Amino acid sequence: MRKVVLRIHLILSLVLGLFIVTTCTTGSLIIVEPEVESWMYPIGQSPTPSDMMPLFLMITGIVIWQLKARGRKRNKKQQTAATAAA
Repeated sequence: MRKVVLRIHLILSLVLGLFIVTTCTTGSLIIVEPEVESWMYPIGQSPTPSDMMPLFLMITGIVIWQLKARGRKRNKKQQTAATAAA
């Protein structure tokens, strides 16, 4: 019984902790956004859609890389299972 309660406590605290960290981080970024923007774009300049392109490409590349890595792991498991069955 005690192990079950401790396991539930662990899972709930990790999930809620992740939520709190995410909320605090995004809130802090919203607060300092004007200062960061003024630092990135000096007086007379304004951000353009092409300024976000490197960030978009980096995030897209990370997602694609993760999906390929998962596919490779899945293929290795299937190959191992097939050779073990043969």
